[in-house]
Amino acid sequence: GDAAAFPYSALATERVAHDEVGGEEIVVFFEFGTSTALGTRSIAEAADVGATGVFRPALDGERLTFTFDGDSRHMPHSATFVLAVQPLPAGFNWLLWVGLPALVAVTVAATLARRKLMSLPEAVVGGRLRSRTQPVAAGDEVPDDVEETEARQEASLEIVLVKAATGLPDIWGTGEDVHATINLTDREGQPIVGASITATLVGADEPSQLVTDERGRCDVSRTRDEPGEYRLSAEFEGDDFHLPASVSHRFRVVDFREEIVSLYGVFLEWAAPRVTGITEQSTPREVELMLVSEGVPVDQKSLDELISRFEEADYSEHPISRRHYEAMYRAWRTVLGA
Repeated sequence: GDAAAFPYSALATERVAHDEVGGEEIVVFFEFGTSTALGTRSIAEAADVGATGVFRPALDGERLTFTFDGDSRHMPHSATFVLAVQPLPAGFNWLLWVGLPALVAVTVAATLARRKLMSLPEAVVGGRLRSRTQPVAAGDEVPDDVEETEARQEASLEIVLVKAATGLPDIWGTGEDVHATINLTDREGQPIVGASITATLVGADEPSQLVTDERGRCDVSRTRDEPGEYRLSAEFEGDDFHLPASVSHRFRVVDFREEIVSLYGVFLEWAAPRVTGITEQSTPREVELMLVSEGVPVDQKSLDELISRFEEADYSEHPISRRHYEAMYRAWRTVLGA
């Protein structure tokens, strides 16, 4: 049989769609309140992607027309559906043919409205109602009769650096790609779709112009060949519906060999007050032996790993990669109890 597909962005905006498939009229309803099972381990933290239902828009042979409508500011608690009835021949029982279908439509509308009070819209945008839980496309126009202070709401920007593994600091090696995800949401935590974001690695390169997807996200990647501290910033200039927002996140780019040596220096400062005789001239294995023989409470496996990784970085000439640094960092944290 025939099939039809409806864009997510269109359904999320219009909420009701009428169409004809295979010669038969259908109506599609969209409502937020359903979380996706993809992209996160916990449904409680998952994105609200909504759900749809498809029906035949007819009752007792009469065609029904459904709209997502209200007054100039808010959707009523009831009657968001409108019943359209063609002129009837004289003599029909109006109570049976008009009153009953209208009562059914109003009852359904009231039930759906009460299920989600937070879906009541805050403004009329571009001739359509926008709800608090509905993703709002950036750039929509707000009518002149809606005051700016009432229509524009706060927006929130977040930068999430994508790390190779959990439990590590915001450190990358020279020449490594630094990946980041930028999230833009409204004050209710709902994604702002189609917004223009300016991402800049401050003092390092030219800004990048990005656009948020259906989840309110956009991705950016940067590579630095020089060690140092860098700051990635993101800016949203705002639009007729949202206030401007900005955020920045700092990270370090290091030479992994030098970073391992630096971590050993911190370890040595930690060990010296605990055992008499440890100095800067003590060899790594002497330090290890004195800590163990003096009974200092320390995980010996992690201590041996720390010493081995330092010796490898400081004494050898072969390449030192992220793998070596991560092993050193985890052992260092365990030994110092950080």
